[in-house]
Amino acid sequence: MPNDPKEFTQDISKKLYVEDIRPILQLKESQSLVHRLRTRATIRRNIKTRKSVQEGKPDLIADLLEEAAKEIQTLQVRLSTTDMWLEREKRASLLFFFWFVVVSAVYHFVRLL
Repeated sequence: MPNDPKEFTQDISKKLYVEDIRPILQLKESQSLVHRLRTRATIRRNIKTRKSVQEGKPDLIADLLEEAAKEIQTLQVRLSTTDMWLEREKRASLLFFFWFVVVSAVYHFVRLL
């Protein structure tokens, strides 16, 4: 690995191509980050050789994975709700603008009479 950050960045950028990230972009729902985090937490909790499992203690990393998955899911819901709200506001703004144009046109037409 190069010591100079510029060299490192250039080296990395040469290796990253669209073909490399296409599989990441085409994740199915069952392969989403939330699903993978929860799956990994479940796997950790079911490994019989783990000390925390043998002692019946909570697995703190599995708990963090679950917490991260829950937070990501919450943020996804908030984002989609915000997107819906913004879309509704945009439609309302367009309707208001259309109404304003129509009323202005009628007002100017009546003034001409």
